[in-house]
Amino acid sequence: MGVSEEIRKKLLPRFRETTADRVEKISGALLELERGAGTPEALDELARELHTLKGEARMMGFVGISSVVHAAEDLLKALPKDSPGERLDALLRACGAIVPMLDAPAEGGDAAGKLAESLRALIAGPRGAPEGAAEASTVAASPAPGPSPSPAGATATTSTSTSTATAS
Repeated sequence: MGVSEEIRKKLLPRFRETTADRVEKISGALLELERGAGTPEALDELARELHTLKGEARMMGFVGISSVVHAAEDLLKALPKDSPGERLDALLRACGAIVPMLDAPAEGGDAAGKLAESLRALIAGPRGAPEGAAEASTVAASPAPGPSPSPAGATATTSTSTSTATAS
């Protein structure tokens, strides 16, 4: 369920600004966690910011961003408190990819799908498949797709697998 194209065009500049602000706040909270200064309240706030961003992206028709943020939410829930390391780094890289995705096609293209899958792959942890985890990190580190205009009224042709993520 999204908004009409006319309303979307009016809301898009504000959504871009709000998204950049949210990503900055999320990145700051992740950096606090990395420094070991994250409190349970800060973690709750981080989860709320991710959840809100996911919903806003979905409402604005940015399926790719919504999928990546959904995977980030799932990874945050599975983040080990003792040594988040690689998983926290992947979350930070995902944050860096979100704002550029605003200029990509709404479905996010292959980059969004690969990034979401790489985040989900990290939920299982490195014990399951060390090579897969390393590959997932490489995919998460790859840059987001460059600007490519999407025709007005275009629909997503790429299916995302947000429903396949399972919480542990």
